[in-house]
Amino acid sequence: MRMSRLRSRAVPARHAPAGTARLFLILLALLAAAAPVGALWREFALASDRSYDTIILEVLEGATLDERLEIMSAVGERVDPFIGAYLDDFLLRHTCRPAESEHLMRVLLESAFPRSSALEQLAGRVAPNQAGLLAAAARLATFSDPQLCAAIVRLIPLLPGGLSDLLGTVDRLVDRLAQGDGFLDPRDDGLLLDALEAMGRTGSHDFLEPALAVARLSREKVVVERARAVARALALDGTGR
Repeated sequence: MRMSRLRSRAVPARHAPAGTARLFLILLALLAAAAPVGALWREFALASDRSYDTIILEVLEGATLDERLEIMSAVGERVDPFIGAYLDDFLLRHTCRPAESEHLMRVLLESAFPRSSALEQLAGRVAPNQAGLLAAAARLATFSDPQLCAAIVRLIPLLPGGLSDLLGTVDRLVDRLAQGDGFLDPRDDGLLLDALEAMGRTGSHDFLEPALAVARLSREKVVVERARAVARALALDGTGR
């Protein structure tokens, strides 16, 4: 098992702005620690803002997978909502380390945009990340993890310019339904339900035919009912009723 290199990593010096005493106390503890310090790096990430992203990205290079997951969860939870630097980094590495990049990106997105919050409540956190999220949405066809795709898809109604990526995702799922005699992998069913929810929220008539196709092809009752409801709402919106 690969051992963490966090304990030996040098911490770059920074000039502290007002109100960052906690960060520097954590840094001092990191420097003095005689044992692996993944938990302390998590605390550092949680208290950080985007001005420390370069440091945190360097730390991730020497961390174990478990430590990376802890740090990414903390970055998603921090007060500063910006996570664009991490999305860019994961997308850059996706070609050579796809499974790990997707796992880390999913943890980050689920932490930054929790399902326990209504979509409208997430708008303020989505806004500063539009560029990174749109870049991720444009790569949906390359991702293998349906849960990562779902974490992106559910945000598309808040992303101007992301509708074509949502439509592409739905078209791929419709093709899988046709090939699978109306059934999908259970994780793909979850993605499809999130996609249907996003389709309904957009109000775009472009999604009427895909919704009808899902309702016609799927043999899962909950999916069929949701697709019919979305199609009905989109049809009514299209008639102005």
